[in-house]
Amino acid sequence: MVKGRPKVNLEVANFISMAVTQHPDFSAGDVLKAVRNKYESKDVPIPKLRTVQQYISVFRVKLKGEESWSLAAMESNKDIPWEAVPFLLECSIELTKRAKQGKQLWPWRKKLLGNLKKLGLELRQAESQREVALTYRLAKWLWRVHLALPIWKLPESLPKLCRRADEYAHREMMSDYLGYPFDTLDLDGGLRNLLRDIKRRGISAKKEENKSK
Repeated sequence: MVKGRPKVNLEVANFISMAVTQHPDFSAGDVLKAVRNKYESKDVPIPKLRTVQQYISVFRVKLKGEESWSLAAMESNKDIPWEAVPFLLECSIELTKRAKQGKQLWPWRKKLLGNLKKLGLELRQAESQREVALTYRLAKWLWRVHLALPIWKLPESLPKLCRRADEYAHREMMSDYLGYPFDTLDLDGGLRNLLRDIKRRGISAKKEENKSK
């Protein structure tokens, strides 16, 4: 962990960061209330208000410094290959298009907000939720997930690609911002299971097709 910051259970810290990332209007008191409602009955240590304030403060400052994706950023960081440019340009165009149409860019995040309502949080000013188009971090993980699951094509599969990339990006932020170990074994396992299921469905479809001939 970052020196001087009290250590918080990883699951709780992840919940705090997700709540703040996806709903910037929440105060530390709001988030702590939700944490208590969610974790107290599970015998998980509950952080103090000051600790929650520290975590939220760090996340908000760091989020403001997240670099946008651009060719200049690619040249500077050198961890996205140039062959990714056509794919990422298409992602950026589609995200912009969806935003202009008023579509939810991150539909899976609605589940967290629904859970927060159940935990007693009043979702004030929900319309002010920030919609992030494409950060450099997310672009990097979009490309990597695309390589793992090339069967997911744009534009129809963009929400699914974004969901997986968002999970990896958030896990990386937990490491960069708060000093937690960067561990993606569970996310990697999810990709393996998904790819296996896709291949099985493909094999079954081919068998049915052959039977009908």
